[in-house]
Amino acid sequence: MSATLIPFPHRSSEQGVLVRASVGALFSRLVTWRRRVRARRDLLSADPRMLADLGISRAEAAFRALEDPLV
Repeated sequence: MSATLIPFPHRSSEQGVLVRASVGALFSRLVTWRRRVRARRDLLSADPRMLADLGISRAEAAFRALEDPLV
C-alpha cells in the first residue's frame, strides 16, 4: 500500500508577518480593553471623598463608567 501525499500550501514570509501583526494588534486591543474595565470598576467603587478629590460627582463617575469600553 502506498501513501498519497497531499500538497500543503506554504505561507510566504509576508503572510506570516501579516498574521503576527494582526494577532499582536488584537492582543494589544484586548489588553487595553481589560485595563479600561479595571479603571471603570475602580472608579465606581471609589468613595465620595476620593471622587471629590478627583473633582467629579458620583453621577459623572457612573456616566464615565458606562461609556463605550472599546473606544
